Amino acid sequence: MSRTQIPLRVDDLSPFAKTLRQGLAQHQGVPSHVELLNLIAKAAGFGNYQHLRALSVEGTVPDAVPTLPEPPE
Repeated sequence: MSRTQIPLRVDDLSPFAKTLRQGLAQHQGVPSHVELLNLIAKAAGFGNYQHLRALSVEGTVPDAVPTLPEPPE
Protein backbone atom coordinates (compact mmCIF):
# COMPACT_ATOMS: atom_id res chain seq x y z
CA MET A 1 0.00 0.00 0.00
CA SER A 2 1.43 3.36 -0.97
CA ARG A 3 1.38 6.34 1.35
CA THR A 4 -0.84 9.31 0.73
CA GLN A 5 1.24 12.35 -0.10
CA ILE A 6 0.50 15.32 2.15
CA PRO A 7 1.41 18.58 0.40
CA LEU A 8 2.67 21.54 2.38
CA ARG A 9 3.10 24.97 0.87
CA VAL A 10 4.72 27.77 2.83
CA ASP A 11 4.60 31.23 1.26
CA ASP A 12 7.09 32.86 3.63
CA LEU A 13 9.80 30.57 4.88
CA SER A 14 11.25 32.97 7.47
CA PRO A 15 8.30 33.02 9.94
CA PHE A 16 7.84 29.27 9.34
CA ALA A 17 11.47 28.60 10.30
CA LYS A 18 11.31 30.92 13.32
CA THR A 19 8.12 29.27 14.59
CA LEU A 20 9.57 25.81 14.04
CA ARG A 21 12.79 26.77 15.85
CA GLN A 22 10.76 28.12 18.78
CA GLY A 23 8.75 24.87 18.96
CA LEU A 24 11.91 22.77 18.87
CA ALA A 25 13.55 24.91 21.56
CA GLN A 26 10.57 24.39 23.88
CA HIS A 27 10.58 20.62 23.29
CA GLN A 28 12.37 18.34 25.75
CA GLY A 29 14.96 16.28 23.85
CA VAL A 30 14.66 15.09 20.27
CA PRO A 31 11.01 14.96 19.09
CA SER A 32 9.58 11.72 17.73
CA HIS A 33 8.52 11.72 14.08
CA VAL A 34 4.89 12.37 15.07
CA GLU A 35 5.88 15.25 17.35
CA LEU A 36 8.05 16.68 14.56
CA LEU A 37 5.17 16.41 12.07
CA ASN A 38 2.98 18.31 14.53
CA LEU A 39 5.63 21.02 15.00
CA ILE A 40 5.99 21.42 11.22
CA ALA A 41 2.23 21.58 10.70
CA LYS A 42 1.82 24.13 13.50
CA ALA A 43 4.65 26.26 12.10
CA ALA A 44 2.78 26.27 8.78
CA GLY A 45 -0.38 27.53 10.49
CA PHE A 46 -2.35 24.32 10.97
CA GLY A 47 -3.63 23.07 14.33
CA ASN A 48 -1.58 19.88 14.11
CA TYR A 49 -0.56 17.22 11.59
CA GLN A 50 -4.00 15.58 11.67
CA HIS A 51 -5.58 18.91 10.73
CA LEU A 52 -3.19 19.25 7.76
CA ARG A 53 -3.74 15.62 6.76
CA ALA A 54 -7.54 15.85 6.97
CA LEU A 55 -7.60 18.93 4.75
CA SER A 56 -5.21 17.29 2.30
CA VAL A 57 -7.26 14.10 2.03
CA GLU A 58 -10.41 16.18 1.51
CA GLY A 59 -8.57 18.15 -1.14
CA THR A 60 -9.29 21.41 0.65
CA VAL A 61 -5.75 22.42 1.64
CA PRO A 62 -5.53 26.09 0.76
CA ASP A 63 -2.77 27.21 -1.59
CA ALA A 64 -1.23 28.83 1.46
CA VAL A 65 -2.38 29.33 5.00
CA PRO A 66 -2.74 32.90 6.24
CA THR A 67 0.52 34.61 7.08
CA LEU A 68 1.49 33.94 10.67
CA PRO A 69 2.70 36.74 12.91
CA GLU A 70 6.44 36.75 13.47
CA PRO A 71 7.31 34.80 16.64
CA PRO A 72 9.21 36.70 19.33
CA GLU A 73 12.98 36.36 19.11
